[in-house]
Amino acid sequence: MRFRLLVAGSLALNLFLLVVLLAGRQREEREAGAGAGAGSGAERNLMVSDVAEAIAEGAAKEGAPAEAKERDWGGLESLGFPELVAHLRKDGCPEESIRDIVAGRLDRYLAEERGDSSAGPDLEWWRADADERLRAFMDREADALRRERAKRLAELLGAEAQAEGALESEPFYGKTLVSMPAAKKRIIRGIERRYAEKIAAALAETAGAGEAAGRLAVARLREEERAALEAAFNAREFEAYQLRYSELAKAMRRELAMFNASSNEFVAIFKLREPIEREIALKFPGVDAGSASARKDLERKAADEIRRTLGDERFREYEFNLDPVYRSARDFAAKVGAEAEKAMSLYEIGGWARLERQRIEQDASLDELSRRAALAETRRRLDQFLQQILSPEARRRGRELEIDFLDSLPR
Repeated sequence: MRFRLLVAGSLALNLFLLVVLLAGRQREEREAGAGAGAGSGAERNLMVSDVAEAIAEGAAKEGAPAEAKERDWGGLESLGFPELVAHLRKDGCPEESIRDIVAGRLDRYLAEERGDSSAGPDLEWWRADADERLRAFMDREADALRRERAKRLAELLGAEAQAEGALESEPFYGKTLVSMPAAKKRIIRGIERRYAEKIAAALAETAGAGEAAGRLAVARLREEERAALEAAFNAREFEAYQLRYSELAKAMRRELAMFNASSNEFVAIFKLREPIEREIALKFPGVDAGSASARKDLERKAADEIRRTLGDERFREYEFNLDPVYRSARDFAAKVGAEAEKAMSLYEIGGWARLERQRIEQDASLDELSRRAALAETRRRLDQFLQQILSPEARRRGRELEIDFLDSLPR
């Protein structure tokens, strides 16, 4: 008998969770028809009466006793948070399950209370700091959500209740994406979550098969995700999404931080690079000489198209910004307060220092003491160059910030 009650209770709980997930959508449709905003009364309605028969039918199939079949599940409709907790505890629902149910309902309620929680700040997506500003916004929102969620769960379930409260996805920003219907936003978020899980699983599965195998698995899943997203959006929405959230767009914002691309330049470069980057990822992910050669040929093809689009002078600036040594030199100059034009001199000596460091570290004829001595000599010579390039104020600031130019160069 106890086993049959547990089975019936489990089935009912699962159906109840499904109803809770559907409640928000039904409430939106009801509010749209009425043309009125939802208040605390709308929040209280769980909309389970329309599946009470299904719950009873499921319980009957599992052979539950009559009292389980005849339970008034529809009575949950009118329960507020405290009454819901008391009801579930009275029915013997495990505390962990109660917390999950209440937290899920609370999350939806907080989203309604805050308005359109998927709307991010109005950012210029082509700017280098767009991702950083979006992340800062997410951190602020997540912190506020954690505090509010923890406070309310503690009030409902006790001080020991823990709540993480996080923004799982980057919020939509820009009029085109923010104005999408809520149902479409949920579809997009579902695609993102599904493929994030698939990519994590693929990386775990290919961990021992080599770097190329992992890259290829990820590239194939990225193509699937891209196709799913393209099908969910219209053309304008898909382009807006790609320019804000794709891996290539994020990489371009990092690479072109000092290039100061206009929105038109960013779009043009993105459209030229994107098909090439996808082809490289899918066809030539290997570390063999043939793959490396094919990658260079495709990258050269993209570069030629970008040169024709930007013009020779602007393209030279673009190429410099793609060089990680140049980006390090520009970043170092900015941090120590050096003039922007000093970046080119820093770039030149940075290239020399990087190659010298690489030569010393890879020289198998050197023992550890000799290697350390050679690196120290490289630092001494590099410091002499920096004294010629940087002002005393810039060198002093570098010492205060403990910035080592050689260590800042990419390996």
